[in-house]
Amino acid sequence: ILGDPNLDPEEIETFELGIDAKVNKRTHFRITGFNNNISDAINYVGGKATNADKVKITGLELELDSRLRNGSSFEFNYTYQYPVDEETGRRSADIPLHKVNASFNYHHSQYFNAYVGTLYRSSLGRIESDARVDVPDTITVDLALNWKQVIGVFDITASIYNLFDEEYVDAAIDSSPN
Repeated sequence: ILGDPNLDPEEIETFELGIDAKVNKRTHFRITGFNNNISDAINYVGGKATNADKVKITGLELELDSRLRNGSSFEFNYTYQYPVDEETGRRSADIPLHKVNASFNYHHSQYFNAYVGTLYRSSLGRIESDARVDVPDTITVDLALNWKQVIGVFDITASIYNLFDEEYVDAAIDSSPN
């Protein structure tokens, strides 16, 4: 894969401030505020990558994870981010305002566990010069089963990504469903 010699790499300056709290012996809670300043941000217009001006993303992330007595665990993560194109002062395109991840890992035994996770991503707008339609909200569910030490040191994992076959779009590439 060859890069575009006319495309400059994105550069980012990041500032984060967070609090990590141990709620109890098995549960942790984290809250983090962040500010990202991106220069030469890469936008895709008509399938072609171009450098944009500066983008500032301000946001907040909340995380909760807990390990249950039987070794199972759950995790929850919510991110709010507000991206602004510093040249226009408008909300920057192709970056969701909200993202939510939730997962549960069921620990059946030392040899077998199962995982289910879901991801929600809010809708994405486009820049004015981009004729493609906006990207709608998406929710996907993934599932995995893991059998450990089947033969000696070998494990078998079976995964299904996007379990319910939801159509979604990778906003950076195009607007055709995957």
